[in-house]
Amino acid sequence: MSRRFGLASLLWWSAFVVVLVAAAVAMFWVGEQVQDNYSTPGARARWEDWRQKVREQRGPVERRVPPSEEPPALVLARDYFWVCFTAAMVGLALVWGVTLMLLRAAIAHARKKPAGEEKGAALGKAPNTPGT
Repeated sequence: MSRRFGLASLLWWSAFVVVLVAAAVAMFWVGEQVQDNYSTPGARARWEDWRQKVREQRGPVERRVPPSEEPPALVLARDYFWVCFTAAMVGLALVWGVTLMLLRAAIAHARKKPAGEEKGAALGKAPNTPGT
């Protein structure tokens, strides 16, 4: 198998980079939206109302009151953004990279001709077929 860097390799790597950049942009946009939406006084009031309802709730199963005074999405987007970002980029890179390697191998295998066809074509003979 040759190790040259051709147009196909350039296209595969370009697709890889485009997907990673698109995911990074999406992560930053979503993080910003979450912080904008959940850091308002109204969002905090809704969260506190929900926590109060959980405290007052009675039934066969007792729910625990979340200890956080802020919505979990806000804490995740503000305090753990870089952890989420790193995990998403590494996971995406691994999945995308493995997928591209498998696709390239499948395409290369599909283009390869069986050894019997190449010999028969070179000698001007028909390929071996069952029953002949």
